Amino acid sequence: MGFILSVAIAVVSTFLCLKYLDYLDYYKKDKRTERIRYIGFVAGIISIIPTFINYEINELLFGWMVNGPFLYHFLIVGFSEEIAKYTMLIAMVYFFRSIKEPQDGILQGAAVGAGFAFFENLKYALDYGPMNTIIRSILCTPGHMMYTALAGYFLATAVYSNLEVRDDRSSWIAVGAFIPTAFIHALYNASYIWAYVYSTGYNTLEGLAYLVDLLTLFITAHVFRSLIEHSPYFVYPYSRSKQAIRSLLRGLKLNPSSFVLNRRLGLYYLAAGRYPEALKRIRYCRSRQPKKHNTWDVLEGIALMGSGKSDEGLQLVTRARENFGKGERFRIELFLQRIIRDAGLKLRVRNILNPRVFKHNHYFDRRRKYGPRDYWKSDSRILKERLEEYSELLREKRQMESR
Repeated sequence: MGFILSVAIAVVSTFLCLKYLDYLDYYKKDKRTERIRYIGFVAGIISIIPTFINYEINELLFGWMVNGPFLYHFLIVGFSEEIAKYTMLIAMVYFFRSIKEPQDGILQGAAVGAGFAFFENLKYALDYGPMNTIIRSILCTPGHMMYTALAGYFLATAVYSNLEVRDDRSSWIAVGAFIPTAFIHALYNASYIWAYVYSTGYNTLEGLAYLVDLLTLFITAHVFRSLIEHSPYFVYPYSRSKQAIRSLLRGLKLNPSSFVLNRRLGLYYLAAGRYPEALKRIRYCRSRQPKKHNTWDVLEGIALMGSGKSDEGLQLVTRARENFGKGERFRIELFLQRIIRDAGLKLRVRNILNPRVFKHNHYFDRRRKYGPRDYWKSDSRILKERLEEYSELLREKRQMESR
């Protein structure tokens, strides 16, 4: 009965950890990584096999150097477990091409650590019962997850650093990523032994273990949050379109079929005035999402007009306008005002979307009247000039009548 209860505790705690990792991966559907955490969990369980092999090898290599609890847990325990988990993480990333953004290394590494901790908790449950499983689920499971997550961070950094040019430095750092995690692991384990051997009556050294895990959690959370701004899914304002385009192109090298990245890239190309490139991305997204054809018609029409194909673009935007409701047309117009930076093109699109409001202010009339540089004059200024012209005509008419 006790073993069944221990298994239930281990299963529930691990399931909650995996669901939290799933929650942190916001764009998993676009990256098609919905199941990668469960694959990582299985990989973590399998990593038990190379761990036992590593124990034997490390005993032969470093056994003569061990003269204390820290060195034992660093050279034997830490190296054996962290190398095994990290090797399984590398194999999973290589086989499934699962790193699509920098945070993926942390999330997938944590999943591998959860699988390893789950098996280890079951092993200890056989010897010490349910209470030990509860304590290990609170302390050891998050610890194993964070150790492998930090190693996954170095792996993801190496993947991103080698996208455009070869970066040997990041590659070598990724090769040795298990060393700092093995050090943290050893410090955590050794703290319990020191607390038992050098008992002070206040469990000061045992508290060091909790402090190590808290610091590791803080570092992991800080690194994860800092990576969000380096993700291709980070939402830049349209005024920073150049930086956004560079980030999106890097992300598309790892995830070329991403709908979200292609859609955003098309919009940032529009904001940057790179209309032929925007047209390519918009047509790709339109083929992937045919139901919202009105919105894509407007965007494609703008890209065509910017590319010099005015008649074709005008036809697309006009056709889309007829199918928009009043509220939809207002929303799409506000949306386009934020994207389009070319004042003339912006005015022309407004005229097409609202022909009744702007029928006296058409793009071509303005250009003909004010020339190529001043056709974006404000509506209030144009209205004032029109009223002045009308007043002048009335004055001339009255003078003629008085004669």
